[in-house]
Amino acid sequence: MKYTKTAAALALAGITAAPLAQAEPTVTLSGSVGINLASDDSDATDGEWNFNGDDSTLNIAATDTLSNGLTGYANYRLDSALSGSSTGGDSIHIGVKGDFGDIRIGEVDNAIEYGQVAGDILRDVGVGQDAGVSYTGTFGNFGVGLNWSPGGNHSTIGGGVKFNAAGFGIGIGVGAQGKEDHPAMSVGASYGIGGITAAVAFKSYEETVTVDAVTDEVTGVTTPESSSLAERESIGLKLSGSWNDIGLGLTYEADQGDGDADKIRLDASYGLGGGWGTSARVDVTDDKTDYRVQFSKSF
Repeated sequence: MKYTKTAAALALAGITAAPLAQAEPTVTLSGSVGINLASDDSDATDGEWNFNGDDSTLNIAATDTLSNGLTGYANYRLDSALSGSSTGGDSIHIGVKGDFGDIRIGEVDNAIEYGQVAGDILRDVGVGQDAGVSYTGTFGNFGVGLNWSPGGNHSTIGGGVKFNAAGFGIGIGVGAQGKEDHPAMSVGASYGIGGITAAVAFKSYEETVTVDAVTDEVTGVTTPESSSLAERESIGLKLSGSWNDIGLGLTYEADQGDGDADKIRLDASYGLGGGWGTSARVDVTDDKTDYRVQFSKSF
């Protein structure tokens, strides 16, 4: 659904540049309602099933042609859950794009994760996404990404490149994270044919792990808070496919660093048409298994 000259359009577009405020931006309202039924086999839940709405969103996007011919845009998304749960803003950013590429300010992608050329392979590289400034550009079969996100423990500076041709993709991202500028990198490759994609990704990073102070109930002795540098190395494998309205996926990731944990995820989805869909997911980790069935409607 599109609206022009609305209050939302003026508010979003007006913060980007003067030409945006004077023109008539196109504002697109979109979103989805996702209701899932979830459970796990942990002792805490005792296998109980609960309804959740954590995947429900409302997105407002504004775009306009600037006086110099470039395109300016702004985006604001609300992530909501069922009644009684919190609602918060997400994917909040403004930017300008053209033949030179795309410059964005706000919530930006972590360029260190350019090695995940096939999309999500479970774990993020360290601190993940945070607010900052980024540049992305596509030049033929090559893609380039840069980002700088200051902010203490969540600071990130990174760069990455991708190459895609004839169903084959390869990518690498490198950078530094956190207050101590810990090194981080990811590298991966994928190949897709006939609706099936196989991918592999390797990630290596360091992060500061803090252990809270603990008081022994018997002796009364308190062990003070402590911090240590943990090394994380993981390799992930992903096999996915889509045929008409059916999607299937199998992802495995093993952490060979200080975390030393394995994770397996099974995904299945079926599109019912008209934006309606249903999906199922099973997450298996070392200590528990999560189950989820979701029904959704996008608009």
